[in-house]
Amino acid sequence: MNAKTLAASLALSLAATSAFAAETPRVDHIVTLPAVEVRPDAALQAELVAHRIVNLPAVEVRPTATQKAEYLALQALQTRVVDLATVYVRPTAEQLAERAAIAAREQAEALATQVGTTLAEQASPARVAGFASAGN
Repeated sequence: MNAKTLAASLALSLAATSAFAAETPRVDHIVTLPAVEVRPDAALQAELVAHRIVNLPAVEVRPTATQKAEYLALQALQTRVVDLATVYVRPTAEQLAERAAIAAREQAEALATQVGTTLAEQASPARVAGFASAGN
């Protein structure tokens, strides 16, 4: 393959890639496009003929057996859906004791807050003044 032909093919593929890179991918509509053909200009055609470079009509690229096996294995993994049974997790005795201690501490804090609020309401300035005047 000639360097100019290779450069032209590379330039076309890069231009096509960058043109579609800015667009958001559309999954709902897939179009199969025909193969892209690169034809040399007159000067390149003369150079190809002068150097006895044969112009092949088409090139087919086929995967090796290993590549095809890898592709099929990957496809099988992607399409396989496995339903698992429900999983039950039971805490250990140590975890149950730890959770009970946490719950008891939370209840004690709530009770202390409630008692503190009640005592603060009973010790309001108006009630203290009332008690002070009743004692004199």
